[in-house]
Amino acid sequence: QAAMGQPAASGNFVHLYLNGLYWGLYKPTERPDAKFLADRIGGEASDYDTIKFCCTSRSVDGDKRIWNQLLELSSNGLASDAAYQFVQGNNPDGTRNEDYAVLIDVDNFIDYVINGQYHASLDWPGNYYAVRDRSAESEGFKFFTWDNDIAFPKSGIDKDKSTADVGFGDFWWSESPGVIDMALRQNAEYRLRFADRVQRHLFHDGIYTPQAATELWLSLANQIKGAVVAESARWGDWLGPQFTPSEHWQPAIDNMLENYFPFRTDIVLDQMRSHGLYPHIDAPVFE
Repeated sequence: QAAMGQPAASGNFVHLYLNGLYWGLYKPTERPDAKFLADRIGGEASDYDTIKFCCTSRSVDGDKRIWNQLLELSSNGLASDAAYQFVQGNNPDGTRNEDYAVLIDVDNFIDYVINGQYHASLDWPGNYYAVRDRSAESEGFKFFTWDNDIAFPKSGIDKDKSTADVGFGDFWWSESPGVIDMALRQNAEYRLRFADRVQRHLFHDGIYTPQAATELWLSLANQIKGAVVAESARWGDWLGPQFTPSEHWQPAIDNMLENYFPFRTDIVLDQMRSHGLYPHIDAPVFE
């Protein structure tokens, strides 16, 4: 998400010690809540509403009034241009109406969806954070991928290329961003805007092209390559098979380079086309 130009939680890899005992390799990360966006975008944390994936109220900061309004409008349908523009705080012709609240940052949401469709985490889009500034300058809810420990399914060491498709499916609960996604994609203007963002991120030097995705993967892997030795020693001497970087970690890294990233872009594009989110005709290219 950060490489797409969107706000995203970041963290640092660390060796963790508890009272002098080595506990392994961890990555503490920011939590995308009100304080986070206040630091990144501005304003006071008290001016933000934060909605998370779970539990009970799902409200972390502020309240759910605007979030519930967005869900209700999505449930009623956003196929018409009037409805589509309304959630952006606009008149039906797309001009800004100061009497309307901006409910959603559409470009941010599209990038969130593209990101999710690419990594295809098994609990996406049900696992999420959504944060909105309540001020008059609000850009609407912004969405954050969260807790992606089960991303890249079907990319196991068995050399299976990933064909996971989360374009349609079980969106977890009725309050997930998937409900908003399904409503928005019924609007023709939204689908065109979606296709424009796809053109930006999955073609040329976009972050989801095979080369760029591979480079990002390697940059992360190289940060922890040496540290994995200590990690394997911490966890690999228990009463069971011993896991080593050379026998387990490196083959998993190589498998992604050989069997995931070279193919995933075209697979996702075909999935988007099958869901009506990207045209079958290639975009024109200036030479």
